[in-house]
Amino acid sequence: MCFNLFSSCTSKADIANQVLSQSSSGLVEKLTLDDLVSRSDAIVVGKVASILSKQEANGNVVTLVSVSVQQLLKGESRKELVIRVPGGNLNGTSMEVEGAAKFQAGETAIVFLEGTNGTFNIIGGFQGKFNVSGDNYVDKVPYPEFIGQIMDVLAKQ
Repeated sequence: MCFNLFSSCTSKADIANQVLSQSSSGLVEKLTLDDLVSRSDAIVVGKVASILSKQEANGNVVTLVSVSVQQLLKGESRKELVIRVPGGNLNGTSMEVEGAAKFQAGETAIVFLEGTNGTFNIIGGFQGKFNVSGDNYVDKVPYPEFIGQIMDVLAKQ
């Protein structure tokens, strides 16, 4: 069993961080934990409070994910924040953006975010979101160990 998310085990998160993914818009840059941490304006552990899709003025559908912050690892202290994700479900029509992070109401996740005005974007699409399971694991890594890995990278900055 692999306990270091960024070692050579073959898990979903490991694959996301070790290969280049092909998408309809081209190559997605693979991001390491160091990349995610250094590029983030905020890193939080939060619970998804609500999800709302809307159409922007340019016609694009986006999903606004309201998150209750449970633990702040980097950035300004706040109780809630909104994550803007491309795509969503609106009026019975679904628009999916390949590589975008997916959220479900009630789930807990660790997210790496860019932005400072209260509305944030995920760094690296799906690579910047890690689900925390009910048994306190992030993928196959115990939650405290995963947080420790993030804190180790933050300490080096």
